[in-house]
Amino acid sequence: MDVKIKKLPKSLIEITGEIPAEKFESARERAIKELSSHVSIDGFRKGMAPESVLERKLGAMAILEEMAQISLGEAYPEIVLKNKLDVIGNPEISITKIAAENPLGFKIISAIVPGIELPDYKTIAKEAAKKKEPAEVSDKEIDDLLLELRKSRSIKDEKSGEQIIPELSDEFARTLGGFENVSALKDKLRENMKMEKEYRAKEKVRLLMADGIALKTEAEIPEIISLSETGKMISRIKDDVEKMGMKFEDYLKNIKKTEDEMVKEWLPEGEKRAKIELALMKIAEKEKIKPTEEEIEKEIKHVLEHYKEAKEERVREYVASLLIKEKVFEFLENQ
Repeated sequence: MDVKIKKLPKSLIEITGEIPAEKFESARERAIKELSSHVSIDGFRKGMAPESVLERKLGAMAILEEMAQISLGEAYPEIVLKNKLDVIGNPEISITKIAAENPLGFKIISAIVPGIELPDYKTIAKEAAKKKEPAEVSDKEIDDLLLELRKSRSIKDEKSGEQIIPELSDEFARTLGGFENVSALKDKLRENMKMEKEYRAKEKVRLLMADGIALKTEAEIPEIISLSETGKMISRIKDDVEKMGMKFEDYLKNIKKTEDEMVKEWLPEGEKRAKIELALMKIAEKEKIKPTEEEIEKEIKHVLEHYKEAKEERVREYVASLLIKEKVFEFLENQ
């Protein structure tokens, strides 16, 4: 398979070429099986309908497009490996020529890792660490939390109609999980609140580190990567909105914006997040920071226990990236 690779501005490349007709046609059987497994056709079980019936149902072009998706899904990684392309993100793939028993023409726009000039990230990390807030828990905070707990266990008095808040006693402490007495309950609450404050303080410092490094990092971020990061943020909002029982379309109406307007508004933040990701990976490379195979395997196992349908290869990529970033932050925190 002959391809042409052309460099574009903003760390993009354009890959054009053709998949030979024979190779393209070899995907037909798999395409038919894949399509028929998702289509209900009277008289046939899913996945068992012959090509002629499927073609009448969906049209010949639907089969060719599925063949193209399969063929390009195999061809793109081969092109990347053969030409040693340092690509990142999801490519934009378009078909330039498609017909049965003919070569499949394609054009792929992909982002490559841009050249990055890191700032003095160790100094930035040190300055951010100085702003870490102490994780102290006051007696008033404990008392306020205890009052909320007591209110949550209040009982309505049938005669007066008032809410009776239980007294703070050893007996009350035992109703909250078998604490021996009030003192033991307070100790546990203090411990939990301290852990929560320490976590928030650490995350705040990490955010300062990341923002500080991103601000002074010189890199030409491909828009395709910025858009990808922006898309992730909007997807999280969609999930949150749906969890609240609202449709995303209604949410957009309430804030008087279209999804395209949201993307445009959040694109600078997406670019910053992309720059942070790239900077952290560059620091890992420079400082030779990487997780062990044992750490990766352990985390993969943990993820697959919760997401049994996930593909292990994709999980491995996700886990490795996550562990690298965690180790980079630990490295920065120790400066």
